[in-house]
Amino acid sequence: DSDDLWTPNKLALQIDFMEKKHITFCATGYELIKKDGTSKWVAIIPPEKTDYRKMLRLSCPIETSTVMYNRRIIGDLQIPTFEKLDNFALCLQILHQTEACYGLSDILGQYRARSQSAGWDKIKLLSYHWHLYRNIENLGFLKTVWYLLCWGFVAGTGIGLQKIDLRHPKRDIEDSVVYYE
Repeated sequence: DSDDLWTPNKLALQIDFMEKKHITFCATGYELIKKDGTSKWVAIIPPEKTDYRKMLRLSCPIETSTVMYNRRIIGDLQIPTFEKLDNFALCLQILHQTEACYGLSDILGQYRARSQSAGWDKIKLLSYHWHLYRNIENLGFLKTVWYLLCWGFVAGTGIGLQKIDLRHPKRDIEDSVVYYE
């Protein structure tokens, strides 16, 4: 996204990570920042390995602006076009072509978290998730309901996401909730 930021060494570190591990798809950790660019003192670290089912269960536990994939292996992809969750749909599209997204725990990006965004309208988001699961991913009714329940649980509790308090980086945040669209 145009308002997200990368550290100056993001590309070099991420390419090095991918080459050393022989992987085709990865994401990095990122810091949440306010609209004005100041820190919210929270970072999100991607899971070490996220396969297709885990991606669905955690409702895209990675930030798309930190994602990198090997075009020589996966090819050129287009972000699916619909109003919301297009980045999530792209990650699922990549996972149809590779085994997993591997997480680099280094914090190499900053995501501008906006509390006033349309993403906070949970009823609308429910319908976007329904559309993604049923019409884009062609999941059956029961699987769609299951993954909607998973999304609601993760969105409501933050469980399943590794959050770090940047004021005390040795300690994970256990009681704060980070909302994912």
